[in-house]
Amino acid sequence: MRKVALALMLSLLFLMGCNTIPLPLGVVLATPSNGDTVNPQYTVLTWVSVGNNTYEVQVSPDANFQNLVINATNVTNLLYPLPPGTLNDGSTYFWRVRAFRGGQISQWTSASYFITSGSIPPTPLPVTPGSITVAALVDGSPWNGSVNYNISGPSSSPGNSVPYSFGNLTSGTYTMTYYSGGPYGASLSAISPGPTQVLNSGANTTFTFIFSSGSVSGGASIIATLNGAPWSGPVNYTLSQYTINGPVEKTGYSVPGTISGLLAGILESHHPPSRR
Repeated sequence: MRKVALALMLSLLFLMGCNTIPLPLGVVLATPSNGDTVNPQYTVLTWVSVGNNTYEVQVSPDANFQNLVINATNVTNLLYPLPPGTLNDGSTYFWRVRAFRGGQISQWTSASYFITSGSIPPTPLPVTPGSITVAALVDGSPWNGSVNYNISGPSSSPGNSVPYSFGNLTSGTYTMTYYSGGPYGASLSAISPGPTQVLNSGANTTFTFIFSSGSVSGGASIIATLNGAPWSGPVNYTLSQYTINGPVEKTGYSVPGTISGLLAGILESHHPPSRR
């Protein structure tokens, strides 16, 4: 009986020695090490594992892997080169790996992270809307009333009175165009500080219409030169001024000449092209 028991024990030990002990199913991350800086155009992930396994690799800019830039499956090697263009410069990425063998799946490795080289893009400054104020002066004194104009730029804003303020405007270059209106009998002399201005983010700028009263201020002398020397003869021309009642025109037919009865303000000269 003792011989039979001993034979059974030896047979059992022989059978146990012939069976292969299963290899553990798991992964250990190798490179890049936690916190390493890598070249974003050439980054290779490597890990250590044993057995005839396939692997799944995930890379994400966030630690909870909600936004994946890489989700590679059925990887058969112990390394995975990241395709060029996958990673941004100056950014942090997290990565992890798990193994598959037959119907078994390992746990995900603990996440490791690396940082890509390159400059980190600056945080854009917040854009704050600005405002434009439109005002008017007549003979140096503030004036309010009806004026037709338009402000053009990143946004277009027509207006029909002054003073007035336009808010919630995008920063950029704005140009003021005057159409008509202003103090009765007055003419527009200028737009101050200029018809075109730059509006900065969150700032205010002002366009001021400068009007001159309708009193007669004098006349204008019209002369001509030919090759730098004084010349006289027939020339048809017109001087124009813009007032609240529309354009006022004075016409002349020869030079030298004098146009009288003009208002203070800006004059525009027009003459037809010469005929040869």
